[in-house]
Amino acid sequence: MSVITRFALVMCSLACVGAGCAPAHPVEDLVSIKSRGTITAGSDNKRIREKVVAWAEIRTGNCHQTSGTLIIRSDGTAHFECVTWTEISHSAGNHWFAGFRMQDREGVTLHHEPYHAGPEMHDAVDHPGPHHRWGFDFTYDASKFDLIAQIWQDSKC
Repeated sequence: MSVITRFALVMCSLACVGAGCAPAHPVEDLVSIKSRGTITAGSDNKRIREKVVAWAEIRTGNCHQTSGTLIIRSDGTAHFECVTWTEISHSAGNHWFAGFRMQDREGVTLHHEPYHAGPEMHDAVDHPGPHHRWGFDFTYDASKFDLIAQIWQDSKC
């Protein structure tokens, strides 16, 4: 089975001001990504700040990801959640894989989160197949939070 890899670059200008962050720029198209996402400042829960990255839809091959949301927190924790499905699967089914690269303004990688596999997806008699909500948590070096200016989502199916 051939693997098609797509990258969605989320360029942002997150110069934090006080408790929040400045509005972000939309996702840049790198490889025919159909929908754009946005980054916004999340909640300011006393001393823990958040940056929120949202993707409307990413498609690679017969697979789709919608409602993708990555929340990174100033305490070094992060949570990603999305909905995935496939139009057509090949005998063994498909998996959506998502990983992230957090970079500073100059493109220096501050954290690379490797691929995480979503649930096995099968198509249905009436396409598309069932939708699957899934996600994962990860950690990164909290001292890098204020330096994070761009985030790549690496996706494949």
